[in-house]
Amino acid sequence: DSIRNNQKLLSGKGVLNSDFSINEGLLRLDISDPLNEIKLAVLNIGAHYTSDSLLLHVNDDALVFNNVPWKIHDKNLIHFKKQHLTIRNFELSDSLHFISLRDYDHKGIVLETDGFSLQFVNDLLQSEKVKFRGVFNALITIPDLKDLTGSHGKVTISDFMLNKSKFGTFIVGFSVPNLSLPWELSVQNKFQEHKIAGTGQINIPLSGKEYLYAPYDFSVTFDVVQFPLSFVENFLETVSGSTGGGDGSLRLYTENRKLNLEGNIFVTNASTFV
Repeated sequence: DSIRNNQKLLSGKGVLNSDFSINEGLLRLDISDPLNEIKLAVLNIGAHYTSDSLLLHVNDDALVFNNVPWKIHDKNLIHFKKQHLTIRNFELSDSLHFISLRDYDHKGIVLETDGFSLQFVNDLLQSEKVKFRGVFNALITIPDLKDLTGSHGKVTISDFMLNKSKFGTFIVGFSVPNLSLPWELSVQNKFQEHKIAGTGQINIPLSGKEYLYAPYDFSVTFDVVQFPLSFVENFLETVSGSTGGGDGSLRLYTENRKLNLEGNIFVTNASTFV
């Protein structure tokens, strides 16, 4: 079978092999795109288990994601034992990306990533007019895997751009007060003369129950200082050559994944062409 993504035809083939004895075994996962001759994932996992314990170890040999070889610490392990979780040395990297996973108080996890692109946001929004660019690192804490309430994190985006608008380093924080409610968001940015501080919410349906909000829609209200007037050119095709900026408030939000912008800015020493 095949699908088309961003005008490119993709195919998929997955093979899972297993070899188990009484108390140990080996799983090999091989996912490929034969049409484009790409290895999407190759993963070898060793397992040791008893009636109340499971220990997993990812083998370092032939580890591949998205057609790129990865390395992992050779003494990595994930150990589940009744109500106790232990994660050690679980650090993966290739030439550009890094992933680290460790346990949090033997009940939850802490995930760190670095070097990943924002392209997945564009894939999610599927917008022809709005494109996000940048490379991000993330620090995410889930205190208890049995109840995601209380989870929180911070995503720092380097060289963030929305279409042609540059924002430098952009920081987004989130927290999960209740799985049945939208997640809380915070935004911070300072680049050249402008400053941005914002708060809002995003709808993430993880409760396992009927979710009352439009999935993945978000709304963030910003207080801005010397916000560049050129930003409106991302949304108004008849505007160009903007200079200067102003102070005020903006609201950036989606409805059914369609991006919208509204607000009021007091502009001084600025110009534009309409």
